[in-house]
Amino acid sequence: MRNKQHRSQVWHLLLAACIGLSVSTAYAAEAFRLTKDGKTDVAIVVPEKASERTLAAANDLSAYLEKITGASFPVQHTAAARAVYLGTNENVKEFPFSDSFKNHAFTRDAYHLYSTSNAFYIIGDADFGVQNGVWDFLYSLGYRQ
Repeated sequence: MRNKQHRSQVWHLLLAACIGLSVSTAYAAEAFRLTKDGKTDVAIVVPEKASERTLAAANDLSAYLEKITGASFPVQHTAAARAVYLGTNENVKEFPFSDSFKNHAFTRDAYHLYSTSNAFYIIGDADFGVQNGVWDFLYSLGYRQ
């Protein structure tokens, strides 16, 4: 009986790991530099029609990036030469990146992370996906709650 319970627990762990891997799909093509010598030229860009939840995620990202780096990251609606772009799959058409990344299939909490030398994109299917992507990005930078 104990062996059967152990196998059941192992399967549950494997299933959880597979689900976790499928939630975050990262497309990291190029290195993206956030700061240099304690300063940044990076803005956080959200679409004009971003929801309150996406705006809150952008403001959280700005605040925590400042805590991590000491640099200030403004949140704005206009494109920038160097930026972190946050938005939902619905708003992707407003962001400046190649068509090959657009219109990927998403699930409600899923997100994609994509980088170029001048931009980092956090694109979620819905607001929850954007939030998950922001926290995953911060986690990858060493932030722990």
